[in-house]
Amino acid sequence: MPPPTSPPVGEIRPGSPTELTGFLSRKGPAETSFWAVTDAAGKVWVIVESTPQLEARFRNLQNGQVTLQVESRGRALFEQVRVIAVVRPAP
Repeated sequence: MPPPTSPPVGEIRPGSPTELTGFLSRKGPAETSFWAVTDAAGKVWVIVESTPQLEARFRNLQNGQVTLQVESRGRALFEQVRVIAVVRPAP
């Protein structure tokens, strides 16, 4: 079975959890870096409101394919999402 794909642009609604699949990476200079997922279409989703536990998990998953359960937190330069859970890879 193929992995799920990210929702089309604009389909992540506030308060409506959904799955987001893509490449997890750290973006930006060291002083202001942030976590982001780049989906198969090349869209960048910025992760906001991260917890210390998620930060540690993301460091282990950095530069790899992930599926996250997320909910929308709005839009700045990029779409912003809050991670509810890491679905894949499993812990």
